[in-house]
Amino acid sequence: MLHVALRDQLSIQTWLVLGASIQSLLLLFIPRQYVIAPSIFILLYTITRTALQTLKWVSYSPTPAHIQGRYSAMPPLSLAEGEPQPMVVFILGFDSSHPLGKLGPGLKELGQFFLEIIKEAEDNRSTSGYLGTSGPMLTMDGDSSNALVTITYWRSLEELEAFNKQGAHLRAIQWFNSTREKYPHIGTLSLCFSMCLADEIGIMHELYNVPAGHHENVYYNYRPFGLVNTSYLVDGELGEKELVKAEVVKEGQGLESSYGRMKRGMKA
Repeated sequence: MLHVALRDQLSIQTWLVLGASIQSLLLLFIPRQYVIAPSIFILLYTITRTALQTLKWVSYSPTPAHIQGRYSAMPPLSLAEGEPQPMVVFILGFDSSHPLGKLGPGLKELGQFFLEIIKEAEDNRSTSGYLGTSGPMLTMDGDSSNALVTITYWRSLEELEAFNKQGAHLRAIQWFNSTREKYPHIGTLSLCFSMCLADEIGIMHELYNVPAGHHENVYYNYRPFGLVNTSYLVDGELGEKELVKAEVVKEGQGLESSYGRMKRGMKA
């Protein structure tokens, strides 16, 4: 995925100008046919492959693979005997206004802190209440994708608040506060609940504390995303806690309607 990360640092216009400039320089030193041939070959190959896949003469497998059919992601039935569960949805991420985008100074350190926070939450699920994450998503509202947004899922607001007051998250806040003058181009959608950074940095967060029976999901021929990637601690047969992935429930199990999914197919 490195090429994807590099691709989205600059606008399409910048990449086109950069490519044209490199090819123009090569034409000064290398015979024209050797410079033009690779571009023509790659273009023809791409067009041919896309056409064959569209005509279904060549198989096409998207990455990640889609889950076929209509389905919902539910907490395991063994969790509170299948009763609807509450959930906290916490949206966070970071943004850069530096000309180099996410390659700007300080963004590598900030990204590393984010990875440490998620890893610490995963390693301490019993106390952090961490359930899972959507993975980073690029925002598309600028001329280049210099912002990342992530949807994370937690068991309760109390556990999330307690987790954010210590460990990797606290170290990230301390680092950010100590370097915000050095790296003024870094903005953040949220690394804390309170307004812990200067107003001019542009901090915000979105947090939704959802009661049991007030959230649902449905997918159709869609890749594993969101609640599908959550995992839950349940009581094992020997009394120990086991980590169980969300249950992918297909049609025909009382979850056809939005109401049924919110109540897990049970009547009120």
